[in-house]
Amino acid sequence: MPLFLSLSSRRGLIVGRIAALLCGILCCIQPLSAQLPQARLYAVSPAGGQQGTTFDLTLANGIDLDDSFELRFSHPGIKAAVKTQDVEGKPQPISGQFAVTIDAAVPTGVYDVRAVSRYGISNPRSFVVGSRPEVKETEPNNDNEKAQKIEVNTVVNGLSNSATDLDFYKISLKKDERVLIRCQAMSIDSKLDPTLELYAPDGRLLQYTRNRVGRDPLIDVTAAADGDYILKIYDFLYQGSNDHFYRLSVGRTPHVEFALPPAGLPGTTGEYTLYAHLLPGGTPSDYEIDGVKLDALKVSIAMPEQPQPEQGAVNVPAVSAGLEGVTYRVDSPDGPSDPILIHAAKATPLAEV
Repeated sequence: MPLFLSLSSRRGLIVGRIAALLCGILCCIQPLSAQLPQARLYAVSPAGGQQGTTFDLTLANGIDLDDSFELRFSHPGIKAAVKTQDVEGKPQPISGQFAVTIDAAVPTGVYDVRAVSRYGISNPRSFVVGSRPEVKETEPNNDNEKAQKIEVNTVVNGLSNSATDLDFYKISLKKDERVLIRCQAMSIDSKLDPTLELYAPDGRLLQYTRNRVGRDPLIDVTAAADGDYILKIYDFLYQGSNDHFYRLSVGRTPHVEFALPPAGLPGTTGEYTLYAHLLPGGTPSDYEIDGVKLDALKVSIAMPEQPQPEQGAVNVPAVSAGLEGVTYRVDSPDGPSDPILIHAAKATPLAEV
């Protein structure tokens, strides 16, 4: 066996090694993507509005939303007109800025909104229609001294726009006045995991809550004394961006937790017991949540032969999207409750004894 390779053999060995190296490099290279632009909508501001009003709305975050001059809502009573600006004496549309009008006849609930841009129509995002006056969060409101004052029976459209953002609100209450404080966020496509802390006029922490209604917090409080109560809102993981928006409501409208039975037979009218907070005509029940007894009220609800829930009224999880039923609201002097879904049963429901 020769101790030294010939010149041709050494050349062949080098070429073979280079070829093996190139093959390894090519195997590690990921194929390049050549995907076309696609309109994606992440957030609108504000995330809702009051019945019978017109207000400005902005596309707060998204991708490939160039030349977004149209919005489409899942209810025909919600319309948007693109805003314009004067350019050389002629009105020109402003991409992503709209004047939205909600007809007074549009029922309260959660609907879909989509943006139409140069690259097509976007994915849907939640848009809430409410019955109470709405205001925007006013910065700075990052400590007790700068807490934004809000009135009872008002909705605040707010934003946690940074990891260190803490929002403070001041609520003036009279002794024995009872209100519900609710923060909608994750239930309306926000990334915010909201946490609420309520402080008494003397600075004592009264309540801390999160993940009460779905993954959104709710506080039922009765004022022990006259004074200004401070509400603190922040993200549980201390995150923030334009996608971390919320709707804070403070008021006396009822909130229904559940109904028994939860379903009815199509083609019948049945008696149901509602369990709720601030229920007009209700009586204290044996059920309580966070130390607060729920009110109970018996009502009669008709289940049609072919029940279909009101479009957009109830924001249900995907796993329940195919269930049939009817929506129901409780009226009150301060406005209707959030709608609940009474499901359609396949057989006559029986109560547990």
